[in-house]
Amino acid sequence: AADGEELLKVLNNQKADIVLLDLNMPVMNGAKALEEIRKRFPDLKIILISSDFSPFLLESYLKKGVHGYIPKGSDIEVLVKAILEVEKNGNCFAISKSLVKTKAAPYQNPYKLTPKEMQVLSFTSKGHSNKEIGGFLEVSESAIEYHKTNIYNKTGLKSLADLISYGIKNGLDNL
Repeated sequence: AADGEELLKVLNNQKADIVLLDLNMPVMNGAKALEEIRKRFPDLKIILISSDFSPFLLESYLKKGVHGYIPKGSDIEVLVKAILEVEKNGNCFAISKSLVKTKAAPYQNPYKLTPKEMQVLSFTSKGHSNKEIGGFLEVSESAIEYHKTNIYNKTGLKSLADLISYGIKNGLDNL
């Protein structure tokens, strides 16, 4: 399916056991589609596909009932392994956990940023707009601005360029 609405139409007409869900879809993004899928098809197993890896984001989606995560652009072998793992064991958290261990930056968080502020900083470091970040985190643009203001206040950074530079320098663009 090309977007979330089309995916829901397909699921209404065809039985599926497992869905590969891209978080970055037009019309209805993956986060909204996930919410609808959980309401309408509670037993459907879902594997997320996204180029935006973040342990914080992954943890949030695992709590919402997804069964695993695959980085966008993964080899077909990884995709097949994840699907077989979900089919056999009901999840592919082992793949997700290994990704968290290998990709998470060893950031010490000296400014005591909250998990949400860390997510906002991570997405900002990747060049995402407030609107995009709000879509990923399912919050308003004003909520993203609020978190950025808190980050500025805690870190003493003065500009968006400083924020992005800080995030990249500390490996937060790889979360």
